[in-house]
Amino acid sequence: MLKQYSKIKIESQTTNNLALKMKLTILILILFVTGCTTIPKNPNFKVKPGESIGVLIDIPEKLTHTLIGTTIFNNSEKTYPYKWNLEAFAYNTITKSLRDKGYNVINLKETNTSYQALKEILIAKDNQWKINPKYTETYNTLQRLGIKSAIYFSSAKTVAFFQCGMSNCTDFYTESYGLFTRSFLGIKSNFAVAAFDNGIIITDPLAEVHYTVHKSFPLVNFKPIDFKNISESEWSVVKKQIIKYIEEFSNNLPDLMSNSDTET
Repeated sequence: MLKQYSKIKIESQTTNNLALKMKLTILILILFVTGCTTIPKNPNFKVKPGESIGVLIDIPEKLTHTLIGTTIFNNSEKTYPYKWNLEAFAYNTITKSLRDKGYNVINLKETNTSYQALKEILIAKDNQWKINPKYTETYNTLQRLGIKSAIYFSSAKTVAFFQCGMSNCTDFYTESYGLFTRSFLGIKSNFAVAAFDNGIIITDPLAEVHYTVHKSFPLVNFKPIDFKNISESEWSVVKKQIIKYIEEFSNNLPDLMSNSDTET
């Protein structure tokens, strides 16, 4: 999907040495070009306090430990049964952040709106954002409810770790939030991974905003008794990082309800 990223917060962390942790926060506008198609520039917009914002959270209970070993024969993935209730937590945290700034919040899950529909509702055409004909009904629902902005936040396949050699770099993915371990010749590097996708759709004028932060957090001195059967208490350090990611996303949402040209 073609995307325009506006007001992006980027945290860049060097993970070759877990003791070295670099953080960089930048507010920038990046235009991504695919082939010969230019991504439209967002028009000026501002969602005002008192207006309605739709929120869709889709986070199944799928706490996962992904391990990438020295060879593919050492790779493994295990889903744990511990219930973190992240969907409810994310919804409540995001809702509070928006309501504290005076916005009305509508739970889009109650309208049967899907994550896929919001993610693909806009398409680029003639250097402008247009409604994807496939999701006209979804757009009509947003209009009928008086929703000025729609936010989606969902579990998604995410790059957890990248490793560079002499000639190229390799991305390693995790299918769900949780723990990622890179093990090479018995030496383990562990990361808490907030494997989520998010986006903000502005309905009038049409615009698309994405908030991106680094989603993989090194865990120094993480040494569970048994890597094949991590206890619930040992998972707590992973949960802490993922909760922090959700809270930071929520706290930054009000700032993304307008672009820089419309702020006063």
